[in-house]
Amino acid sequence: GLGNDALLRVPHDSRFRMKTSVLKECLNEARLKGITPVCVVANSCSTATGSYDNLVEIADFCEENNLWMHVDGAHGMGVIFSEKLREKVKGIERADSVVIDFHKMLLVPALNTLVMFRNGDKSYETFAQKASYLFSKAEQNVWYNSAVRTIECTKSSLGVIAYTALKYYGNDYFRQYLESRYDLASRFAELLKEDGRFELPVEPESNIVCFRFVTPGADEPRNNQINKIIRERIVNEGKFYIVKAEIEGRVYLRVTIINPVTSDSDLEYLISLIAAAGGSV
Repeated sequence: GLGNDALLRVPHDSRFRMKTSVLKECLNEARLKGITPVCVVANSCSTATGSYDNLVEIADFCEENNLWMHVDGAHGMGVIFSEKLREKVKGIERADSVVIDFHKMLLVPALNTLVMFRNGDKSYETFAQKASYLFSKAEQNVWYNSAVRTIECTKSSLGVIAYTALKYYGNDYFRQYLESRYDLASRFAELLKEDGRFELPVEPESNIVCFRFVTPGADEPRNNQINKIIRERIVNEGKFYIVKAEIEGRVYLRVTIINPVTSDSDLEYLISLIAAAGGSV
């Protein structure tokens, strides 16, 4: 309900991560506009490029300026299950609130979102409401009453699903899955670069890979049009589902390697289909 005018976008660096060196400048700019900043939102990872923000530097800034630190880890926070990948979210323990979607990189059916608060009491304050027909003063802040921690009183116990999956499969299962998908994304990026007909805006940090087919001699508008057509053809054929991302005026194809049975050969086949479609436009 605050509106877009209450939102200040922080510039990104060459890897599409929050440019933490300008946070102080952004804070001063907001205050000059009459805006009182209350929160900094970090990405772990960003939706378009799969980039991880520097949480340690953001946490330092928030603590220095008495700002709430929220981390959108909906897609990429699953790396906490892997010692190999956990460094990507170093500093997460200093966040005031974190969101993780178990239905994205933790293999749970949708919808299953977890919201965590460093200080649990804050979760009650966030959703506090007056409704005498539902709540009594004697039952305030009771952990078993989900109605005092959500805007939806009638809500399935999503936590039970996530807890059951974690207890049944164990940490090692999720570690192997996450590492295999992230490693496969890196190999996919290498295949694209070796091919020579593709361009990547950034090296993948997660299981999200952005790339585009480049036609020699074509200008930017033409290359954008070609990649849009490629995407339509691939999706219409029904063998793969890919999306597109517009990054700094350029249209890229975007692949999220999330299926546990996707293999190197599948991605090699996808490259051949894309190249064939691009060459015939």
